[in-house]
Amino acid sequence: MNPLLSMLTGGGGGLTQIIMQAVGAYLRGETPQDFMRNLARTNPAFKGVDANDLEGTANRLAQQQGTTVDEVARVAKQKVGGLL
Repeated sequence: MNPLLSMLTGGGGGLTQIIMQAVGAYLRGETPQDFMRNLARTNPAFKGVDANDLEGTANRLAQQQGTTVDEVARVAKQKVGGLL
């Protein structure tokens, strides 16, 4: 399984940390592209992610795993909801 999707489905163990980093980035006013660039510097699973085409990258990764971006988003929302 792709490390990115593994994190969303519970296999990566780093989802909570990434969510907290994302919240911090949002509060600091970082763009999603800047957040992904910074994440790629510190997390090997995100190396090679094209921060300039996040939608295309998400679609490509989902397709490689035989799923859709909508399904990945549904799983992510479910996981985030479980953290609250």
